[in-house]
Amino acid sequence: MTLAVCLSGGLVAPAQAQTANQITAARVWPSQDYTRVALEIQEPAKYEVLSLKDPERLVLDLEGIEITAALTELADKIQPNDPYVKALRIGRYKPGVVRLVFDLKTEVKPQAFILPPIGDYGHRLVLDFYPLVPHDPLLAFLDKLQTEPGTAARIPAPAAAAAPTRRTSRSPSRASSRRALTRNPTCARC
Repeated sequence: MTLAVCLSGGLVAPAQAQTANQITAARVWPSQDYTRVALEIQEPAKYEVLSLKDPERLVLDLEGIEITAALTELADKIQPNDPYVKALRIGRYKPGVVRLVFDLKTEVKPQAFILPPIGDYGHRLVLDFYPLVPHDPLLAFLDKLQTEPGTAARIPAPAAAAAPTRRTSRSPSRASSRRALTRNPTCARC
């Protein structure tokens, strides 16, 4: 009787593994504006995103997903220069749920959504890590100019004459208007 139970369990497990949804590819695109993680899956999957503090972490729970080589290799794709994600840990949270824990460098505003297949890409679960304060490219450019050696000499100082002056009234006085008209030799009425 024990032998029959073992064989029955052995036959069921491979059939379940073949029907489980799998991640076939995983990609990471870090940038100053946001970091994107894309998980290509065979079928759309149920997921849940949680933010945790002290230290900052983002948790992605995936239901009905098997841990594959494509998924485990995702941790190696997190680069040290990524502005938002420090590291990634992957494991089985509970039966039927795979948990991805992203250790963060700073607090982020996450967005998660599923994209339908297109071209060579299958269904994709996309997770974006946006900063709480959006990146300002002009400030980044000015910071870069100030920190690079030799660029401070190339940045012109603001001219004192170009500084705006504050007027006390909205329109020029009559006296200043008459002076302007009498000084203009091309004016027909002067």
